[in-house]
Amino acid sequence: MLPFVPGMLGSRKTGNDLRDIYSGVEPVPVRQGRWWELGSTPYEGTRFKAWRPHWSVLHKARAEDISLFGSEEEKWKHNPILHPLRWLKDPYYLERLHYEDRPYPVASPAFSNVPLIGPLLAATVGKVIRLGPLVLSPCLTCDRVGALCPTPCNPYEVQNTTQATPWRPGVSTLGR
Repeated sequence: MLPFVPGMLGSRKTGNDLRDIYSGVEPVPVRQGRWWELGSTPYEGTRFKAWRPHWSVLHKARAEDISLFGSEEEKWKHNPILHPLRWLKDPYYLERLHYEDRPYPVASPAFSNVPLIGPLLAATVGKVIRLGPLVLSPCLTCDRVGALCPTPCNPYEVQNTTQATPWRPGVSTLGR
């Protein structure tokens, strides 16, 4: 019980200091190698690597949700747990939304991001839900995915195959 007494008696920081830290006014240090349990370095890390706002301020900003969905309302509107029929109707919603700013040649199968059992779910149930990989077609005039070209083209082509044709630069996959 004796080692815990100093922390129980209070903090060395005043209420105003803690208010500044938790509101994001005062940045907190990020240490190099923090939380590394192996080796001879201390658990809290060694020297200061960077300064940034407290993690609670970063979490409240919801920057990941806003960059991925556009707004928090859109995130909850397309949540597969709250609206499963909407998700089953268009499982490629995020791929279609981010075609211009985050183009990927092939979309990942359904349930591939579930920890531990993701590959098993993706190989069984995921093939039923997503009929095939979403392949971004190369541009008709430029032979590139996401290229800016004068002629508009349909960027989406759903193939009902287990393996998608890999896209290679300079090789047109149209007409195969």
